[in-house]
Order: sequence, then C-alpha cells, then structure tokens
Amino acid sequence: MKHLSSFFVSVVCVFAAAVSAQAEWTNVSFGNDPVITDGNWTIGITSMTGGWLLGKGSGTAYSYGSGSLDLRNVESDCDICLVETGNGALEGVTALTEVLLPDSVVNINGATFKNCSALTNVVLGAGLKAIGSANKETFLNCKALKTINFPAGLEKIGNNAFQNCSALEIAALTLPETVTTIGD
Repeated sequence: MKHLSSFFVSVVCVFAAAVSAQAEWTNVSFGNDPVITDGNWTIGITSMTGGWLLGKGSGTAYSYGSGSLDLRNVESDCDICLVETGNGALEGVTALTEVLLPDSVVNINGATFKNCSALTNVVLGAGLKAIGSANKETFLNCKALKTINFPAGLEKIGNNAFQNCSALEIAALTLPETVTTIGD
C-alpha cells in the first residue's frame, strides 16, 4: 500500500508541474492570416509599424481559448514584438479569466476586453502608456474583474475604461503619478 501511495503522489506532482508550466507560443497561419498559439489560445496578429498588433486592426479575429492568457513570452518564443492590442481584440471572450501582458505593449485600444465576463485579474506590462487611447470601453462589463495593476509609466486612461466593473476594488487601486489624462 505504501508503494502505491508513493506512486500516486509522484504522478500528482508531475501532473501539477506540467499544468503550471507555461506553454510555448508559436507562429502559425490561418488561411492567409498570421496567428499565434500556445495550444490553448489561438489569436490573430497584424503587422504594424514598430511591431505587431494583437488581433485585427478592425476588431476581433481568431481569439479562441480559455482560462489564463499569458502573453509575456510571445516575443522570445515567436520573435515578434506585441506593441498594441486591436480594438475589440478579445471582446466577448467569456472563457478568459486572467491576462498577463508583456512589457512591449504600449497601448491597449478600446473594447479590447469588453464583455469578458469571467476576467478577474489583469497584469499590465511595464511599458504600457495608454489604456483605451484609440477608443473607449476597454474593460466595459468585465463584472468579475477584481484586480489590475497600473505600471509606473502609464499616462492615459480612456473614456469609460472600467465602466460596469462592479467587482473592481477601486479603493485598492493606485494610479501612478505619470497619469495625466483620465476619461469619463
């Protein structure tokens, strides 16, 4: 019996380590469109001046997956530099629970996470300058959103960026001194 319980503990530990390890991102194509995937998430990307845009410039494209979306290793895994999120890039992805953005992202456009009803935690990269600069309602109706960090260099928060984020603990938020513009 002791031998069997040791085996069970070993299997559980190996499984837990495999689940907690971050999957590697790869560049693939979906038709003529480039996408990145980690085996769970598959997201469209668009080339732009200075790097890559997550999603399509005109809205959501190929945003499939569930759970935590950790994009911090996209640059090293795929040799691409994400600099922005497209308007509505992950809008309405109700299976999204957490987002971790790389330091290379400088702008989160409007409606990027709009109606992501299960989103509870957002970790923003150190390079972020603007939330909702090209549009508004970046996190509109993210009613489960409880925590978000604001990096030291953040300068702008657009209109209605956190409207109807009823679980967000406003009193616990600290805005950096670099913020010069806050929308409605």
